[in-house]
Amino acid sequence: MNRFTRGVLFFLLMVSYFGCKGDKPSIPETESNVLNELLQQAPVSSINLMEQEPDITIIPAENIIPLPESDGGTPVLDRPTQAHPFGDHLVVMQFRSADIAVINRQGELVKRLGSEDGLEQPVGLMSDSERLYIYDDQKELLQLYDSDYVLRDSIPFKGPYFSQGSTVMTPSYIAYQPDEATGFRASSTGRHLLEIAPKEKPDSTVFRMFPRIVPAGKHPGGYNNLSFSINKNDEIVGAYPALPYLFVYRNFDHSHTILLESDRFTSVDNPPLTPTEPVMGEAVMVRSLLGHLHLMNNADILLFSQGILHHIAYDEGKYRLRRSVTLVRGDTGEEIGFVSSMEVHPTDPNRVIATGDGVLFILNLSG
Repeated sequence: MNRFTRGVLFFLLMVSYFGCKGDKPSIPETESNVLNELLQQAPVSSINLMEQEPDITIIPAENIIPLPESDGGTPVLDRPTQAHPFGDHLVVMQFRSADIAVINRQGELVKRLGSEDGLEQPVGLMSDSERLYIYDDQKELLQLYDSDYVLRDSIPFKGPYFSQGSTVMTPSYIAYQPDEATGFRASSTGRHLLEIAPKEKPDSTVFRMFPRIVPAGKHPGGYNNLSFSINKNDEIVGAYPALPYLFVYRNFDHSHTILLESDRFTSVDNPPLTPTEPVMGEAVMVRSLLGHLHLMNNADILLFSQGILHHIAYDEGKYRLRRSVTLVRGDTGEEIGFVSSMEVHPTDPNRVIATGDGVLFILNLSG
């Protein structure tokens, strides 16, 4: 082998090495053995959320859905926290309310669902083409309503964590956070934060994922919180909000782990993952790095984090940051600093129905 051939071979080896190194960042070592094991289960890629300056997206005034008022001028909805499309309507939950409002796309009240309709403490909204499903935590029932909002059936369902967004449905399954395994409620038996069950038989678990990364009864328990989303293809993305990772599952198999980088994260001084014995009257505060998650049907991920909406696109088996935006209301000029729910518009996959900062709005992803 002559000098020229050896030089070309060395160059190709270096290109191959650094190319692989760029595609496969080193897997971080953490203070949690459970988290370390989870990080080893799938290929890890890295995305810098600050690699581009966030754009400003103005939400046009006509995309701010007005909230209905009663005859006396009192708002029927004052703090919407979840909006779910069902037929030609939006079914809307609000903060600490036992009532659910059904409105049309103009914001006009169509119906209110409450105790006379079989509800006591609704915490989850889901639907398929024929039925609206509402999970009632007080009754421990999954209530099924038809398109006229008449109660047609009830399915016993015990165990979901009492929190809006902790129960999500696909055409085939229900995904939910079990009460005994979430945050400070962790018991010695609940070792996973997410359970998957058949839609028609929610008490029959077929898959568990997202292990607790701090032992039961230990501080800081806030590391055991979970944010997750599941699309109609039964693909799942989840995150421990206080940690900079996204975990993606396909066919209930852990397929991707995304390491998120951001200069903003460095200013958050969270405690170590090392568990300590709890002290009476004291708690260890854990602050979130990540906010609301939504997994689109094309496998793209929408992540609202620290006041910025990041659109993470899925292209040819890899994830990349497509765009980062700050959301500004076109009617008042105020920034939206918090998002509590996102749902794809039923007739346009590039439009998202969202709630946040007490407002209900439509976001155009292609704009």
